[in-house]
Amino acid sequence: MSDLPLDLGDWVDAASDALVESAEALLGMETKLAASSTTYPTLGADRWGVLLPFSAEGYSLHVGLISTTAGCKALTDAMLGPDDWSEDEVADAVGEVVNVMAGMMHGDLLHRDETIDFGLPVVMQAHLFDGHSSESTVLAAGIGGIEFDLILMMTALQPGKVC
Repeated sequence: MSDLPLDLGDWVDAASDALVESAEALLGMETKLAASSTTYPTLGADRWGVLLPFSAEGYSLHVGLISTTAGCKALTDAMLGPDDWSEDEVADAVGEVVNVMAGMMHGDLLHRDETIDFGLPVVMQAHLFDGHSSESTVLAAGIGGIEFDLILMMTALQPGKVC
C-alpha cells in the first residue's frame, strides 16, 4: 500500500489524536494510549464495539472502539450521566464518540487525500481478522480509566474487483 497518499501510520496518528481530543471534548476525560499491536481483541458475548468505515481512492479503512459491556456503559454514564441505559443507547453513545473521532480524523487528513469520505458507525460483536490485502493496528486505550481498544483496519482495493 506504499503508493497511497496515506499509510496506516498516518491514520493511527490521526485516530490517536482524535481519540484524545474527543474524549476530552465529550467526556472531560484524559486518554492514555499504549503501544500498538497487530493482534485483534477478542470479541464475544461481553466484548463488542463500534466501527466506522472510511473510503478513499485505492483503499478503505475502518476505525473503532472495542470494550466490555461494562466499559461501554461506563463511557455512556460519563457522557450522559449515570442511568440504566439500554443496549441501544449504549451503542449510540459509543458510536457518537467514534463518529466525533472520525470527523476529526477526516478534517486532519483531507488536505493530504481529497478522496477520503466516511460512513456511519456500525455496532460489532464478531470475530475480526485481516484479509490478504489488509493491515491493522490495535492500541490499548484508557479513557478516564475505562479500558478500550482503538482498532484500525486498512485494506487496499484491487482494481476491477467488486467488494
